[in-house]
Amino acid sequence: MEKEWKTGKFIAIEGVDGIGKTTLAKRLVALHDNAVYMSFPRRDTRVGKILNNYLSGYLKDLSKEAVHDLFVQNREEMQKHIYELLNSGKTVICDRFWMSGSAYSMARGMSREECVEKDPCWTKTLPHATVLLNGIDAALKVIRDRKYKEVTEESEKFLRSVSNNYLKLFDRAPGSYIKIDIKEVGEGDIALAIFDLLVSK
Repeated sequence: MEKEWKTGKFIAIEGVDGIGKTTLAKRLVALHDNAVYMSFPRRDTRVGKILNNYLSGYLKDLSKEAVHDLFVQNREEMQKHIYELLNSGKTVICDRFWMSGSAYSMARGMSREECVEKDPCWTKTLPHATVLLNGIDAALKVIRDRKYKEVTEESEKFLRSVSNNYLKLFDRAPGSYIKIDIKEVGEGDIALAIFDLLVSK
């Protein structure tokens, strides 16, 4: 289902765990009078509750394809609400979207083509703009410093694979897209630059 957006914009912030997506997304919302924050996965929906069980470690026997499908369905659950926001003139700043789902599924062994084919609606219509935060070493340092997730040799290898997959998917993003190395500019500068380039136009 493809729809035309009227005045609102949908901007996705993508990147690996610990890269600063949530901070950036919320800062962009704070800079905009008519923006709303959204994040995925949504754990409060029907499919989201199943995903929550998987992410919490209670579902261990799901195939990589089944997990990918759950993330796709979770985004589809919010499709109507997203278009309602856009058609009312709201700008949606989204912390993770379809690119994250594909980047992580590819790291689990799925091909890029398989991931994209399973997510056709979003890869053709949304987002209007994608911001990819790039910098796996900085992200791993944040994870280690905050100690909110154990970084083993295996998990570091996985996250590096995810980071590389974002770059492989980047040319499939519809609309405008920006890749930012977070080592080059400060957080505030990133938010203001993105706001000027994408949100305030």
